[in-house]
Amino acid sequence: TSMATMTRTYDSSLFKSAVTDLGVKSDFDFVPNTKNYIKFGFGGVNHTFSPGLITLDQSSGLIQGDISKDTLIDILNVQDLVGTEVYVYGEDEIRFSDKLKANVGLRYNLVKTDANYDHSIEPRLSLLVEGNSSFFRIGLSRMSQFLHLLSNGGFGLPSDVWIPSTDRIKPEKSWVFNAGFGFELSENFDFEVEGYYKKLDRVISFSEGVLSPIDDSFNWQDDLPIGTGSAYGLEFNIHKRYGKSNIFANYTWSKSTRQFEDINFGDEYLFRFDRTHQFKFSLVQKLNKNAEFTSNVQVASGSPVSIPFEVRTIFDGEGNPVPVPIFEGRNLQNFPLYHRLDIGFNFYNDYGWAKQKFSVGLYNAYAWKNPYYIELGINENTPQNFQTYQFTILPLALPYISYSLSF
Repeated sequence: TSMATMTRTYDSSLFKSAVTDLGVKSDFDFVPNTKNYIKFGFGGVNHTFSPGLITLDQSSGLIQGDISKDTLIDILNVQDLVGTEVYVYGEDEIRFSDKLKANVGLRYNLVKTDANYDHSIEPRLSLLVEGNSSFFRIGLSRMSQFLHLLSNGGFGLPSDVWIPSTDRIKPEKSWVFNAGFGFELSENFDFEVEGYYKKLDRVISFSEGVLSPIDDSFNWQDDLPIGTGSAYGLEFNIHKRYGKSNIFANYTWSKSTRQFEDINFGDEYLFRFDRTHQFKFSLVQKLNKNAEFTSNVQVASGSPVSIPFEVRTIFDGEGNPVPVPIFEGRNLQNFPLYHRLDIGFNFYNDYGWAKQKFSVGLYNAYAWKNPYYIELGINENTPQNFQTYQFTILPLALPYISYSLSF
């Protein structure tokens, strides 16, 4: 829940995203000879979603007196949405020779909503060519997705709500193409490059400039624009082994876009999770047979965000000031550079009958305040005016501890 209060002025929101799945599946392996490895199976999942979102300000007239989370919960009418997904698949990993392999597969998806059925035939093909110290791979696949992520971006508290496919909101479809190669520069030095392109159909978003309520009292599905998207990029990986040290370095250049007829004047814009440049560096240092030290550094371009170039103040019928942000377009600005350091220690024991792992460490070790979203607030010098403020969700170093026992 987020709020900004002023005399007789407020802005509040509450969102809920709950998913319950009940499914069954069966997978089989069949090896008729040394050239073919066949996998096939079937399954089904019954999804129950309980999404909800409500935003209110003083002009709504729905709340009298103090506002609280309990007040919003009483107003929000959460709707349960049920859908069923059934699939059957088969694939064959074909070994033409020691250096040439292919994977050919086909998957059939059937999605049942309240009154409609959606069918999807999804071919998948990949090819792998291996040399003594190098490889080349290429792949193409068709995919469908029952789930939709509905996100409002970085202005205001981000509201990520999972939405199921419905009679109006069809399952998301995509084509994915990828190709890459790699080779050993030396006995302890590996290098890889991979590129990908993804074309998306039937993606959804909130309407321009508003957070449409997701509430059983509204026909909220009719207010959600449906459009297209794309994602593409290049990824470079280096792995260096040096004594008891393992060093991993990764650089990724990527773009992720969305396009809707009724958003951003119909022009393509950057998706919220787009990061043009990302660099990751990892070190795993073996301390002894049962212990290791890990460190992970991440540096990335700031994600896109819509920042108003002007905030105008108008007054409602009762004389309450209401902020009106003015935007030039969707996601035309970016947050500052994102960077973070995580460190930790892992301790291992092998008891014969089970393997134990104990980990302890720090997320965001130097407590850098990476901005997560932008919100409107009162200007401290001129309280009758509004301005934008940046907020973070991890303003300090966060310790973690985990334990696992595998058999």
